[in-house]
Amino acid sequence: MTAQLASHLSQATHGLEQPYLARRQNWVNQLQRHALMQPGATALRFTGHTLTWSDLSHRVSALAGALSRRGVGFGDRVMILMLNRTEFIESVFAANMLGAIAVPLNFRLTPTEIAFLVEDCAPRVLVTEAVLAPVATGVRAIHPLVDTIVVAGGASDDTVLGYDNLLSEPGDPPAPVDIPNDSPALIMYTSGTTGRPKGAVLTHTNLTGQAITALYTSGANVNSDVGFIGVPLFHIAGIGNMLTGMMLGVPTVLYPLGAFDPGQLLDVLEAERVTGIFLVPAQWQAVCAEQQARPRNLKLRVMSWGLHRRRMRCCGRCRRSFPEPRFWPRSARPRCRRSPACCSARTRSANAARSAR
Repeated sequence: MTAQLASHLSQATHGLEQPYLARRQNWVNQLQRHALMQPGATALRFTGHTLTWSDLSHRVSALAGALSRRGVGFGDRVMILMLNRTEFIESVFAANMLGAIAVPLNFRLTPTEIAFLVEDCAPRVLVTEAVLAPVATGVRAIHPLVDTIVVAGGASDDTVLGYDNLLSEPGDPPAPVDIPNDSPALIMYTSGTTGRPKGAVLTHTNLTGQAITALYTSGANVNSDVGFIGVPLFHIAGIGNMLTGMMLGVPTVLYPLGAFDPGQLLDVLEAERVTGIFLVPAQWQAVCAEQQARPRNLKLRVMSWGLHRRRMRCCGRCRRSFPEPRFWPRSARPRCRRSPACCSARTRSANAARSAR
């Protein structure tokens, strides 16, 4: 992996002044633009709490500064081992603000499995949370390359750094970094079910292309759209659903992970006035049954799920439960950027009829 990255890591030596920096297409620029243009508007909602664009920008900048003071720079890798929480998104943006590459990790991996990924991509820092801190420290015991561990929700001992402590520590903000569009933003590892996990390098251009594809296929309303992330952020279907919200500056609701409760999910969708959502087919099955049993007044405009030939019948069930929204089967494999496959199901045609069978 480190050899593969070498060809991408030629940082530009020009363009460190405006307007050149702002011309780059990446979500760091998008974040800063929204913080300037609509600082008090909602960026993220999580368990009833709100982060405005100004809040998010300040927290990301503070974390980026702390990481920079610990040696993280352009092309370095920052691993993220967390459940769904706002600090996950902040960590991705902070890494990218420095020109570094965020590496989301499956929280179900063992320390030994993560140690293999450490050997593969050579991260400078691992950011985690309190419940997963024992896994992170277990990785360090196996592979000493992980010498800096940051823990959100409180540091458990003196060998790790507290996330909130980094945000509040004094220091200068990070120096502006020119981030070429074709430089890596994410490394998304496959599950390794047929061999060793493989890291797919996604550039900022990949992410921009996915956002444009999503906007083209599903449309957008900047005055009323509310995004939703209800699947794990480490999966491309999770972090990828931040893209349109970042591009348009609309709110995104982040849903905590745990035992899946379709009734609770529908209550949140109703309360937050969510307009677009991705779930896997098994979840849609439960959600459709719950909506038919106890209908909610929802604002859903776009509904999507992971594309699978045998699960296309999900479309028929969803249409009976939610007659208004558009439906979009999508490819959402961990190593894909989701752009290659986005199939329209807008019409009640023969294809839709076959799907309903």
